[in-house]
Amino acid sequence: MRRILRMIAMSALALAVLGEAGTATAATAAGPHAAAADCTGTIQITQFAFSASTVTAGQDANGNLTAVNCTAQSLTTSVYWYGQYLLPPSSVIPPGCPVMDPFVINATFAPNGQYTQPFSRATFSQCTATLLQVTVSFHSSTGTVFAQATTQVNITGSAPPPNCRVTYTLNNEWRGGFTASIAITNTGTQPINGWTLTYVYGGDQRITNAWGAGFSQNGIVVTLSSLAYDSTIPPGTTLSSVGMYGTWTTSDGPPANFTLNGVRCV
Repeated sequence: MRRILRMIAMSALALAVLGEAGTATAATAAGPHAAAADCTGTIQITQFAFSASTVTAGQDANGNLTAVNCTAQSLTTSVYWYGQYLLPPSSVIPPGCPVMDPFVINATFAPNGQYTQPFSRATFSQCTATLLQVTVSFHSSTGTVFAQATTQVNITGSAPPPNCRVTYTLNNEWRGGFTASIAITNTGTQPINGWTLTYVYGGDQRITNAWGAGFSQNGIVVTLSSLAYDSTIPPGTTLSSVGMYGTWTTSDGPPANFTLNGVRCV
């Protein structure tokens, strides 16, 4: 049985899906105004949910996590992520479904600050689960659980068959930086006219420059979009003109969850 390691960042889906460990980039808001007046405990999770209540098997389930530091002190925490595919009422992993290993990333809060993270999780057409459940918890350096929450998304039907294959190649790596290239193969029978490719980094990489595509990044979730000169990929051909420079701090783990125009690639 395949084992997958996912994050999201969103990422999410997002989490964010959404495979996936490094030091997360926290969106912090300093100052006592950042925490809600009714903030209780040390950390309070104010949002943890998938963006949609139902996804089609084979597509990504994306969501967002928001938590608030209820104290006037800076906090460095460990964020534990755990997900599982379910076929209620059984708690056994359903046929055709992979195991999702738990993983941990770091999150730093400013005093009374806010932490946000998109996440993304993958679903699979061969997986018979009808429910995907994800749990997140914030821990202190001594293991104390500051806050914990669980969210679910329903899985139904089946997705269109993949018409693409994506190969990510790490061309060069040094302490704190890397260069990489991406090849997109059209394995279908129709041309791909205009494309948007999303994927989830397995570490804390940040793209600083890209060629062959426009790019944006939200947490560990990356979106690449075609340019005028490489927007068409004929059947049976490979586009290999996309690449990027980037940085990393803790981990340069390989990416996963490649999705082209909303359909997962093999």
